[in-house]
Amino acid sequence: MMTMRPIKPFGSAVFCALSCAFLVSCAADSGRYPSLTVRDAERAVGQFSPAAPDNPPEPAGAQEDAARIDGAAIDDALDAARGAHARFEQSEPATTRLVEAARANPGDEDLQSRALVSLAGLTSLRSQTARALADLDQLGADAAGSFAPRDSFTSAQMQIAGLVQQQDAVLDMLGAQMP
Repeated sequence: MMTMRPIKPFGSAVFCALSCAFLVSCAADSGRYPSLTVRDAERAVGQFSPAAPDNPPEPAGAQEDAARIDGAAIDDALDAARGAHARFEQSEPATTRLVEAARANPGDEDLQSRALVSLAGLTSLRSQTARALADLDQLGADAAGSFAPRDSFTSAQMQIAGLVQQQDAVLDMLGAQMP
């Protein structure tokens, strides 16, 4: 059978005294910190009623956006995508050779590292092509906001998306071949 030990009055008194001292020390020196009460300047006073102008100003940059949404901007995005794709195609054979060599020599860590770096270079070029697509998408969003025709945007988007898909297929194939 278990016996209970009586609580010693001295231990309880010490515990209570220490607890009180701790609480008092936490509450002491309240003049050192600012009060958290709401100040007069923080109170909302008065009322707000915006005045509607007779001739509201045209949104800033609306004329610039309308001027930007033209064939030249689309051509710039297409040129950027085609340039990145051309660099991708130029780099692809060397990367393919490195990946094949790394697969043939799985123990050669230097060769595997060079293949991975070359593969990362191709991935970077793919990102540049995708960036041109994102720029074109932004132009398309601008065109939708200004009710500009979207036919030329859609055609350019499809062309660049096709380039990105080709690059994705190459990267997937090469990535699958890495040991």
